[in-house]
Amino acid sequence: MIGFPNKKTFACTAIAIFLGVPSLLAAIVAERFTHPPWYYNTARGPNKSLNFDWASNSWMNFSSNPKKEWNLSFEEVEIPGYENSILTGWYIPSYENSTRGIVAVHGAGADRREFLRMLPLFHKAGFHVLMFDCREHGTSSGTFRGVSFGLREHVDVLHAIKYMKNVLGISKIAIVGTSQGGSSVLMAASKSRDVVAVVAENPFSSMEEMISDVIDLTLQNKPDWSSETGIVSYLVSMGTMLPGWFRFIVKEAIIMKVMLFSEGTYLSPIESISTIDKPVMFLHGTADTLIPMHHSQKLYARAREPKFLWVAEGGEHSALYNRFPKEYEEKVVGFLNTFV
Repeated sequence: MIGFPNKKTFACTAIAIFLGVPSLLAAIVAERFTHPPWYYNTARGPNKSLNFDWASNSWMNFSSNPKKEWNLSFEEVEIPGYENSILTGWYIPSYENSTRGIVAVHGAGADRREFLRMLPLFHKAGFHVLMFDCREHGTSSGTFRGVSFGLREHVDVLHAIKYMKNVLGISKIAIVGTSQGGSSVLMAASKSRDVVAVVAENPFSSMEEMISDVIDLTLQNKPDWSSETGIVSYLVSMGTMLPGWFRFIVKEAIIMKVMLFSEGTYLSPIESISTIDKPVMFLHGTADTLIPMHHSQKLYARAREPKFLWVAEGGEHSALYNRFPKEYEEKVVGFLNTFV
């Protein structure tokens, strides 16, 4: 005869399910946040080649290398990184005898090729350009820990700055980043004395607010359930349909997962921005559905002078150059020519 559990056992089981299921779902969402679908298309690991069969939609099909895309000579470089890690990249020297350089920093899950489409603008203006892969991206050191929303990546930027100055001998250095890279350059600029100007495209003001916004925006959009991105959106939206306390658990699970792999002191972009004593330019599109424009507006409000904000009407995430190439050259390259 099959017996039924007593009330105490039933209550304990119900509580375990009530707590266990949300915790499991939160862990799954946290894993997907730090390992977005496109991350697996670029992260190849040390001693591997870049995945030239894949390119982000925003790259405008520029996915090879500077020589093949623009007939620009380049050098393969290996930058010593944190705890003996290696950051791989390309160094594209200027034709001019210039002392001005740019460190270009890609977004989460991308790699050095994110700046290939803008490379001719920087090169024509007389800048030496260093395009590199942050750890856990491209062919740099990593063990597929995923993205860390600037915690690890801004440390990589500091090592790239040091390499450009001490090894390449370039004294006037600007750092240019997009998305996670935009936030990373802000965090790095607050710690480096070797940077003379900063450009941040669609950065987030803090990891916590960015995560909350992504969850909220998921509710507003109808994901494609047949795609892996849609599955991620589904998991996130499941969380948003539950009470506010569960959304808090999801956010904290993501933060905890990222913080486990951080190193050194961490100041979010919004905490870092007021300490940056060099010119900063922010650029953000009004049609950005990943990181809303208010992030750049908050950062701009706290930044010191000289500061600049370009709001691109209809501009999408990490794709302002794609729609506004002339304005990008006028505003971004103009800013760099003025302050570097």
